[in-house]
Amino acid sequence: MAAAAAVAALVMALILLLTSGGSHNTSAAASPDAVAATVQAFGQALHKRDFSTMCNLFTDDARANEGGSDCPSTLAGNAALLQNPRVKIRSMSVRGTTAAAVISVRQEHQPLMTEVLQLVRQDGQFKISAVTSPGE
Repeated sequence: MAAAAAVAALVMALILLLTSGGSHNTSAAASPDAVAATVQAFGQALHKRDFSTMCNLFTDDARANEGGSDCPSTLAGNAALLQNPRVKIRSMSVRGTTAAAVISVRQEHQPLMTEVLQLVRQDGQFKISAVTSPGE
């Protein structure tokens, strides 16, 4: 039960702190492969508890909302009770320079969670601007 609360806390922190979006570079169209690469990197970083990498996958504004230079420690605190989280891409939609990826997050002894990553092109690559629950 504590691990489920930790996942909920991490997701809520991401939702609350990442919803402002960011400044975006819209000079090139979205590539499904580039979007998938960012989402996969996010999943690998979460699984490895590599919060510095996770923060580097956020837009500038999203990272600032997570504490700026304190972003890794903020995420680490929110994820303290996560148990072996695994991310799987369920679907993606790409429109121009923005994208959304529906992901599932599975961890040991906990129910499957579904989240939506909003991505935008910034500084030549796709970055996560928001994390929401489906239907928000």
